Amino acid sequence: MKKSIQDEYYLSTESDNFFDRMIKNKNDNATLRAHKVSIFEAIKESKVNTDNVLEFGCNYGDMLYRLVKEGHSKKCFGIEPSEKAVKFGIKKYGKSISLNRGTIADNKINESGEHNNFFDLIIIDDVFGWVSRETILQSIANIDSLVKDG
Repeated sequence: MKKSIQDEYYLSTESDNFFDRMIKNKNDNATLRAHKVSIFEAIKESKVNTDNVLEFGCNYGDMLYRLVKEGHSKKCFGIEPSEKAVKFGIKKYGKSISLNRGTIADNKINESGEHNNFFDLIIIDDVFGWVSRETILQSIANIDSLVKDG
């Protein structure tokens, strides 16, 4: 896997910094971050099959958890570069969703190959601005290999 300075910086530093900034402003009583509500509502209203969902840049997995909790999805997976966010999400939601640390270009789900052509829906919200030019094509190829045909 080709590495980039930008991806490594985001993995090692900025993703945790982003989580720290975000969590300070989060209303702990809310089950879903405010900017995820419109995405969640659009998914609910769509006719798209959402049995198996993957979100890249899921932070701590609040939207994935809500999809499972409300019965819209059977299995939800998240890939998040922030180690702090992944640990927070695992502590908060347990095994109801599967969270892993990584980037779109470099992650355990793509490495294993067992999820090729598996996901009904892949969510990518406000993430591509952080993907380096060196790994953008690998990122797109990874997404393509994971989503079901059709």
